[in-house]
Amino acid sequence: MKELLNEKSQYIREDIGKADALAYFTEKDDEYKQELISELEDGEVTLYKHGNFVDLCKGPHLPNTSYIKAVKLFTIAGAYWRGNEKNKMLTRVYGVTYPSQKELDEYLLMLEEAKKRDHRKLGKELELFTFSDKVGKGLPLWLPKGAMLRERLENFLKKVQKQFMKELLIQTGIC
Repeated sequence: MKELLNEKSQYIREDIGKADALAYFTEKDDEYKQELISELEDGEVTLYKHGNFVDLCKGPHLPNTSYIKAVKLFTIAGAYWRGNEKNKMLTRVYGVTYPSQKELDEYLLMLEEAKKRDHRKLGKELELFTFSDKVGKGLPLWLPKGAMLRERLENFLKKVQKQFMKELLIQTGIC
């Protein structure tokens, strides 16, 4: 990544017709971009070129890589094309760039702070809820403290909604 950034290479935008874009990616044997383009309305398609890499994108992009001073690649993961398990598995790369190392460091610190306040972590530590693979990974099972907290929140929201509706009815002259 750093080698690419040091090249200060340009991102070149090109607007071409849908048919020309489809022909280009057909010639490149890029079935994914062909599929995406075929679903677009007729008209212009925006391509961005960076070296020998060409991609579909509405943009905008930076003029060139010299604006990027700090890069952090986080993880890679498998992902099915369009989220469908019957499609091919692709590799997704997660990362961020910033115009300075200081800004990247601040972002990374913010992520670390957010991890400390993650609801899954806090819920477990405070004995509010738990998760069970047998029930479902995303479904919380309320523990006594959590059930009590949830009930208090629900009652508070009901009170606020009732007050809002009362004020709305008065303003509209219905009451």
